[in-house]
Amino acid sequence: MANLARRGSTTPQQWGNKESTGTGTQSGRQACEICRERKVRCDRAEPRCGRCTRLSLRCGYDNKRRSTRDDLPAQLSQLEDRLAKAEALLSMPRSHTIPTPPHVEKPPTPTMIDPTMIEISQSANQPNNAMEMDISLPCETSLSSMDANDMDLFTNCNDYPESSSGLSLDWTTLSLPLLEPTVSPTALTPPNISFPPHIMPSSGHEEEIAAWDLSALHQNYFDFIYYYLPFLSKERFTAELSTNGNSPAFLALSYAVALMGCTISVQYRHLQNTYYTMARNYAEQCEREAAERGTANLNLFQALVFIIRFEIMDHKLTRAWLTLGRAVRMSKLMGLHQMDQNVKRDESSLDMGLYLPPTDDPMLLEERRRSFWGLYIFEGFVRVRTGMECDLGAADGFGIYLPSPGLLTSEFIPSKMPYLGNLTADPCPELSSFAGCVLMMELAIKCFDHGRLAEYASTRNGFWDSHYNLVRIIEERFAMLHMHLNAKSVREDPIAFSVYMNLRGTEIFFHEVAVKLVEQQGFPILAASESQKRSMAAAYKVASTMRLNWPCQQLDRDILNLQATFLAWPVVMAMKALSRELKGSPQLKNESTNSAVTSLRLLRAALDYIEEADGYWHSCTTNILAALQEWDETSGFDSSDI
Repeated sequence: MANLARRGSTTPQQWGNKESTGTGTQSGRQACEICRERKVRCDRAEPRCGRCTRLSLRCGYDNKRRSTRDDLPAQLSQLEDRLAKAEALLSMPRSHTIPTPPHVEKPPTPTMIDPTMIEISQSANQPNNAMEMDISLPCETSLSSMDANDMDLFTNCNDYPESSSGLSLDWTTLSLPLLEPTVSPTALTPPNISFPPHIMPSSGHEEEIAAWDLSALHQNYFDFIYYYLPFLSKERFTAELSTNGNSPAFLALSYAVALMGCTISVQYRHLQNTYYTMARNYAEQCEREAAERGTANLNLFQALVFIIRFEIMDHKLTRAWLTLGRAVRMSKLMGLHQMDQNVKRDESSLDMGLYLPPTDDPMLLEERRRSFWGLYIFEGFVRVRTGMECDLGAADGFGIYLPSPGLLTSEFIPSKMPYLGNLTADPCPELSSFAGCVLMMELAIKCFDHGRLAEYASTRNGFWDSHYNLVRIIEERFAMLHMHLNAKSVREDPIAFSVYMNLRGTEIFFHEVAVKLVEQQGFPILAASESQKRSMAAAYKVASTMRLNWPCQQLDRDILNLQATFLAWPVVMAMKALSRELKGSPQLKNESTNSAVTSLRLLRAALDYIEEADGYWHSCTTNILAALQEWDETSGFDSSDI
């Protein structure tokens, strides 16, 4: 707290002077903005520093004029013009063809940040203070009075709030008209527009599809979804569109990319079923009509990965598992899991390999790696969700490098990355948030397998050895990914947000398994006290992080909706951990209980926001929600007052 008080009493100008060089030393010239934000050494070269050039980052120096009150009239005028254009477009009668919408510049929003932008606009309720704070612990400071850029999500606390400090998230001050539960994308088809449920490729249907602006939907992917799924190169996609645009494999990819664009567009959302059907039909056409080795196609593989992502988000898990099987076997036939190993092929034996053409293009090689790791992440999610075994195999045996930092452009320069099985904490290479997602998923699978040891008496003998080994691995993973686990990264990078939430969810799951086993075997509760403390601490961090990223505008593109299914699991795990505090009587409540109840109310609202009331994750929390409702009624809390 003393450090917090000293930091809070320091002016932003003083902190800027101390940290301007990015290395903590005084210098005649400031470091670039990215190096200052990440607190790494910068050579201060112009126009781009050496580090940003190597990592293909948008380098820049802080010499831009900031907005002042004098700029408000011009900004208001621009907003009024855009609003008038939008109203005019909405008032037009809907016909069979929709005119191409006018280009509207996207306003910056804290929940959907373009990573290529250097200046991140501050929202009206977040002044740029220089206060540093650990949001992982309960605090009474309102979010509107703290700078989220300096808040530390990474600090591991081994205790949860006692009676001396209660969790005050200012939840009752949140404006909640936005808390309308989302509905399944397939339920948004307007009544006056309908399409057959199964549409086979035909000339008539091609003309119907061509009436819609595919390029706008493709642009939606590269402007927004790319930063969630960064494994498709825009330059390669555009080049193939002009040279190979009529091949079934590319058409499958084209419609799959358009499908991703539909998910963030209210105007085109009713076409999701159409693009989904077209993408699947062209993928199947590739398998039916292509020559035996013609299915070795990166476009087809990427189309399947996009389709899997849509099926997971649309709660079609059975179909997603079947599509996963096709994609997994295709990746094995193409040898993607061993693509960076010099494996000598035995031409004399029966060879089913459909190997991709050899290439020295670093961007294309990286695109293949990221596509494979995207499949690995989705398969791991479905496995944790359903309990099905992974067909790709153990990740530490893959002969493919981890994804490299940087955008997939012609200027991409890959960093030397290790195999996942050879990754060490010291030295640890600079990891991108996408690589962090791979590490998070590998850890989740390890903890999931560890939890199964507690299910059978025959495997419990090795449980505690595995437990303490995983405690060490969890700490190593947090240390490796510390640069992506701070509040600034979690707000600006959607992948970092998902990584942090799921790491905390995995940590809760891991410790709750230990607590449950202690209770089943009748051991003293003190044997599980450490796991209880760590589980509760992680649950509070999930609640605090969810509040940090609470959407305030652009409901169709906010970070919670776009990552909904992948955020629900850590939210539910946090609710299960916090619900332990509800077992006592409301009359005997203390500060710790108040903190847990406040966080549970926040997480309940978050779950309502990202999933329908009759969804799977709601069914997992029926008892918790009932207990919370009973607690509110007993204590006289009225949720309608929020």
